[in-house]
Amino acid sequence: MKPMKPTSQMFKKLKYIILTILISLSLMHGKALAGWSDGWRGQITGLTPVINIGANATLTASQCLGQIVRVTATATITLPPVVIGSKVTILSTTAAAIHVDPNAADRLILDGVTLDDGDKASSASGAGNQITLFGDSVAGWTSIGTIGSWTDGS
Repeated sequence: MKPMKPTSQMFKKLKYIILTILISLSLMHGKALAGWSDGWRGQITGLTPVINIGANATLTASQCLGQIVRVTATATITLPPVVIGSKVTILSTTAAAIHVDPNAADRLILDGVTLDDGDKASSASGAGNQITLFGDSVAGWTSIGTIGSWTDGS
């Protein structure tokens, strides 16, 4: 039996199924899909917003709604007070130390280890190091994925 060749109609059906699942998941969590807020109402673009940073910076709550923050030099990225359901990925594009510093009242769970309130996560200066943080509760942020070595930078 020969394998079937994918057709454009099959791709349209798959696209519809995926979109239906995403909308269902979004509604189950009481959140709008990324891209339906902050001026993008009514559009699903499929694009992930990217922020480029080359020095120390403080992110806003709206910059922690699924964005990727590309850091091009040694920097400390300060997070806003946690908002439950927020998510941000911080990516080092060069061999420079990146420090991710939560709000002083927020804790960070780094690879399963709870750090003290206000302690930062620090990368080992590797290009491609990244950390994805999720605002899981009013207590703070949890790393849900890391690449490279990240440690408690106190």
